[in-house]
Amino acid sequence: MGSAMFDVDEILGSKGNVKAKRCKGGGVIYCKVLKHEGMGDFNLQLRGIKLKNVEGLFRKSDPFFEVLRSTNSGWDTVFRSPPVMDNLNPTWPEAHMDVAILCGGNTNKNIKIVIYDFEKKGDHEFMGEFETTVGGLIAARSFAQGADVNDVNLASAFNITKKGKESGNVVVLRADISGMEEKKKKQKKQREVPPPVAEPVVAPYAPPASFDPPAAQPYAPTAPPPYATPAAAAPAYVPAPPKPTFIDYVSGGCEINLGVAIDFSASNGEGANFFFF
Repeated sequence: MGSAMFDVDEILGSKGNVKAKRCKGGGVIYCKVLKHEGMGDFNLQLRGIKLKNVEGLFRKSDPFFEVLRSTNSGWDTVFRSPPVMDNLNPTWPEAHMDVAILCGGNTNKNIKIVIYDFEKKGDHEFMGEFETTVGGLIAARSFAQGADVNDVNLASAFNITKKGKESGNVVVLRADISGMEEKKKKQKKQREVPPPVAEPVVAPYAPPASFDPPAAQPYAPTAPPPYATPAAAAPAYVPAPPKPTFIDYVSGGCEINLGVAIDFSASNGEGANFFFF
């Protein structure tokens, strides 16, 4: 249908890190660059229950679902499942999505799940949709991990609607976030403050058993002791700043130029050196 070439530095230099280009065959492609933040993977498995058939009397629909995230300009597709052919009670395979891409780490951010009837020509027919959140999917998980996949709780099912009318249910077989443990360990290690240096222990003064005062001496003025500079306090611990990423360099205007020169003149002679073409 069309294509466009984008440079990352141009996109990062644009307002909102968004760049648009027109295709030769018509239309516009928008490209946005976001800094990736490792927040784990969202594991999801869904099952449809009594989906409304949109294929007519003698055939059954081939349903698949898409997961969309909410953006300032609308909805963007993050994941598309494979279709389950001729089945109105499909159990889709597990899906794995990056939490940072799906909801930016905010499990209360709205997402949308849309179900279509698969068509080879690409004009997939809409079957229904519902809105929820990552946290809502996790809370609606129908059964514990390892239980029978057929043992589902319809009380926690999502109603999918089409033009305001109910067109089936979707139950959550699995919904959890994995990969967060390693990130938390790294963050904890970076925030660890070195233990404070122990101060030397000074024994309390103990007077001797017998004390004879010295003989009185005539008064003689003495020079005042020199001023003693107080010892400097130990500097407070300041963690090292985070290392800049590739995106930080490019968005900051860093440019990398590479020049290559090869001598392939005929005067070198064939086989005279390694640069002969």
